[in-house]
Amino acid sequence: MEVQTFTAKSFFDGINSINDSKITMVMFSKPNCKYCIKCYEDYSKLAEKLDKNIYTIAKINCEEYSDIGSNLKNSPKLNKPVTYPTFIMYKNNMFYKQYYGLRTTQEFKLALYNISTE
Repeated sequence: MEVQTFTAKSFFDGINSINDSKITMVMFSKPNCKYCIKCYEDYSKLAEKLDKNIYTIAKINCEEYSDIGSNLKNSPKLNKPVTYPTFIMYKNNMFYKQYYGLRTTQEFKLALYNISTE
């Protein structure tokens, strides 16, 4: 499996299609953000290691789709300020939680496994 690239439309379609057995992690980023570039390698390795029937690993360019970035910044569920990259996990067709851990393949994987067992 590889990292899926969401557009504004596919983001909402993708989130709305999540069922009880599927967990999605989305990386909200900007292409020129050095922190986004730095952690993307580990994030993409994560996609290679997970079962695509259980997990979706995706990214969205918040510079290209600024309406998504604006909605993200205005979300009452997220702490302010939103910085890039921001990682959000979705389960059961809805926001589950924001990821604050280390940005390594192993830590991403652990966070997703923990959600799948809750």
